[in-house]
Amino acid sequence: MSLLMDLLKKLESQSPKTNVPPTLLKGRDKKSVSRRILILLAPLFLLGAVASYFATQSLLGEEGIKVVRREMPNTQPPKEEQLLKVEEEPEVKAKPPKKYTEEKPEESKPPAESAQTSKEEIRKLTEDIGIKKKTENKKAVAPMNINTLLYLADRSYREGNLEKSREYYEKAFRLKKEERIANNLLVIYVRLGEYVKADALVRKFGSEELAYTYIMELSKKDKRKALKVTERYLSLDRKGLIHFARGYIYEGEGDRERALEEYRKAYSRDRSNPYFGYNYARLLELNRRYREALKVYKGLEKEELEPRIKSIVRERIRYLKFMGL
Repeated sequence: MSLLMDLLKKLESQSPKTNVPPTLLKGRDKKSVSRRILILLAPLFLLGAVASYFATQSLLGEEGIKVVRREMPNTQPPKEEQLLKVEEEPEVKAKPPKKYTEEKPEESKPPAESAQTSKEEIRKLTEDIGIKKKTENKKAVAPMNINTLLYLADRSYREGNLEKSREYYEKAFRLKKEERIANNLLVIYVRLGEYVKADALVRKFGSEELAYTYIMELSKKDKRKALKVTERYLSLDRKGLIHFARGYIYEGEGDRERALEEYRKAYSRDRSNPYFGYNYARLLELNRRYREALKVYKGLEKEELEPRIKSIVRERIRYLKFMGL
């Protein structure tokens, strides 16, 4: 708009350039000339106004300037009619509890057969599932090896559970029929009073060591019965163990003469056994056969003995020498 105003001022200040002769211009009225100029410039003014409008619209955006009218809040108090229409909240009354009635559980009904699967297909599926469950159970329970069984058997024995210990020892014996396993199993058989099994185990191996274990363990419960059992296994005696067991039982019964004879037989079978020699010499000394006892003691001194037995043997030798033997 300012540009248009400047343009009008310049036009008014300058004389129009035209081909009309100066003589004719003199006679014209100045007011008619200015009116013609305004009529000519009016379209230009309108075009400028329209251009400025569109320029402002492009700068401010498509929406243009929006006038936000804020309504004033209604500060008038509510009418009495509106207050009366407000309903009050109803009071919540507690309902009496229902009487307890024991409800029976619904019986489980078998699932209905699908229209797509027949009874035969369902049976096959259940059989397959059963087979899978059996195979899974077999895989889950891995068989225990012999070392695990022996460990469990020994632990059960220490805990006093002889039945469980026997079960584990029997399983281990079925895996590996070793004499050391049979020896422990034999002790448990005797302590549980299963003498038939114990006797069958000894006869199966035909071992003098197992017979000795059986007799010595049985003598703790019944010496007379153990002495009868020794007669059954005298044919197995090769190392003197059966005779030594008989001497031990006779000595426990108070029969020193028979005990001495059985110890002598055991010592004659194996003179390097320190237990045979020591018990034989001890019984000789108790029966006042000192010279024979000293001779046996001196023979034992040359052998490799346990520290406790070795100290006893040396003490007895010093005592018998002090007695002038």
